Amino acid sequence: GDYSYLRNPYIAMAEEALSPRQARMLFRNGEYVGKPTSGLCGGYLQANLAVFDHQLSDSFALFCKRNSAPCPLLYRSRVGEVFAPPLAEPSDVRTDLPLYCIWRNGKLVEKRESLMEYVWDKNVSFYLGCSFGFEKALQDVGVPVRNIEQQRNVSMFRTNVSCNAVEPFHNNLVVSMRPIPRSLLKETVEATQGLTGAHGAPIHIGDPAMIGIKNILEPDFGDALDFHKDDVPVFWACGVTALESVASSGDVMKTQYTVCCCVIVC
Repeated sequence: GDYSYLRNPYIAMAEEALSPRQARMLFRNGEYVGKPTSGLCGGYLQANLAVFDHQLSDSFALFCKRNSAPCPLLYRSRVGEVFAPPLAEPSDVRTDLPLYCIWRNGKLVEKRESLMEYVWDKNVSFYLGCSFGFEKALQDVGVPVRNIEQQRNVSMFRTNVSCNAVEPFHNNLVVSMRPIPRSLLKETVEATQGLTGAHGAPIHIGDPAMIGIKNILEPDFGDALDFHKDDVPVFWACGVTALESVASSGDVMKTQYTVCCCVIVC
């Protein structure tokens, strides 16, 4: 990806100095379009967003309940609500993210910087925890976060692990991967296991083939990461699973649009 924004003195300071409110204002003002937010506002929770027509909202809520590791539900909005008072104040779900991906018929049809032109009165927004929210916890116990070091997005992979299906959502788990020094695996598990709102502990450590990943250097989403000597691949359940659930729904959503995007800082 393009990480030239990290060389901008104002944007670069965001990694530690910007508050979540300031970050949301950057998104709202179009100053951070389409950029990954790993390392941004360290120590604060981040969320993935999924927006559905209210007719599908109960089904997706049940999907989240049955698949809480990849889809930890932080907040489910009321029908037509554009704010998320328990998570972020002030906020507006239509403007406060770096980029919005619009899906129809289970396919990505458009990317937008804002959703202000969309009618919102029948929408329900789901805020799902993101692994970017635990990266500061890793750093605090001395675990290097390679994607931040290398100024790249995290690597994400489709797996052969089935989610618990809820019609019309039936798909496999997506995982994020971070190379971790073998000597720090215990610290990694302990630092993340209690952070269930950010996916919690790893779901797999070691051989990628055991969960259906053929090449650790060819992620399905995000960027490939360089391994240091003695690094081990460590995998967490990932919120991109929600995106895959939308893709799996096919023409059930023929007359509806769905928004899936990452991420809002809370």
